[in-house]
Formats: sequence, C-alpha cells, structure tokens
Amino acid sequence: MDVFEPPTIRSGDIVYWWRLGLTTNNPLPAMVIMNNGKGNLCLTIFTHHGPSPLEGVKHADDPTLNKRQREDCGCWKERPADV
Repeated sequence: MDVFEPPTIRSGDIVYWWRLGLTTNNPLPAMVIMNNGKGNLCLTIFTHHGPSPLEGVKHADDPTLNKRQREDCGCWKERPADV
C-alpha cells in the first residue's frame, strides 16, 4: 500500500485553501504558520473579513481526509510554481 506524501511546505509559504474542502470552488490564499510534518497545517486564511487562523488542515489529496475533517477544517493544496 502506498503512503501519501504531502508536498514539502514550510512556514511562511502560501497555499490554496478550500472552505468545507470543496475543491471545485475558488480557493482562498492561506499562509502556513506551522507544518507538523504529516501534512496537517496550521494556516492563516486570508478572507475579505480579515485573517483567520485554522489548525489541523489536511492536504486535499490525503486519503485519510474524511468528510468531517473537510467540513471542519477545509483542505489545502500547494500553489502552482508560476503563481
């Protein structure tokens, strides 16, 4: 069985974040505050209401990301290199 390896992300990187984990919607930018090394990130989400912290956000492609986690924390993906 293959083990999911999230992309290398560091504190200060900007990633895409999706509310409710709905990757078919437009993402919001988020700054990585901390990466626990297992793909769970602490993010600051940049919304039109201002910055909002969020913990325990999993990568959108992580097979362990369940419906409850998507609804509670959303999900993230790395930005394309040309952005």
